[in-house]
Amino acid sequence: MVMKYRNFLIVGSFFVASFAALLSARTQIAENNQVISDLQDYPVEAPKTVPPLSQNSIDIALEMFNIKVPAGAKYPVLNPNLEDRGISSRLPWSEMITVEIGPSAFLSWSLLGSTLAHELEVHCQQNFTLINIMDALGMNGTQKAERAAYLHEISNAKRFGLDVDQQQLIRDTMDYYYAVDQSEANYSISLASKKIRNTLGRWLAKPLIMVY
Repeated sequence: MVMKYRNFLIVGSFFVASFAALLSARTQIAENNQVISDLQDYPVEAPKTVPPLSQNSIDIALEMFNIKVPAGAKYPVLNPNLEDRGISSRLPWSEMITVEIGPSAFLSWSLLGSTLAHELEVHCQQNFTLINIMDALGMNGTQKAERAAYLHEISNAKRFGLDVDQQQLIRDTMDYYYAVDQSEANYSISLASKKIRNTLGRWLAKPLIMVY
């Protein structure tokens, strides 16, 4: 009986702590969203050239689009071997989130900025532990987290100067890999051009990897 009560207290304490962390995170996110909302009113005229595949391009894009690195994240780095546009990960014993950017994000300055915002302004603000708990409970935590990041890119399309094709490709990627239901995924992909279908895999960002 004592053991059961003790376990109940441990589990209860865990959920209380998680809830408190969530409230704190939501406050911080609300503040960040206000800053981002202000930035949407002043879109950047991104260069039409293709950014060089270099760490310096990441540095320039962060400054160009006024993207801030959150306190809990490491500075984003180029990973020339990464197939996805971007990935955010955190080791179980680390408090810092690692952000890597792949070559697929360097198709344009607009896309590079959008990718950095996907990772830094959304995924690095999310609660990885809570997402894992939601997944374990069958509540589709990763799906919701990913859709939030892709929708952030789409809603900030003007800010980054994403053209219509880039916006559609981002939406198709979201609906294909993180569809609300299978019928939506099938419908979205049926509308996509052959070019989009062939490149979907390269656009997927997988930000919620917990390496054990």
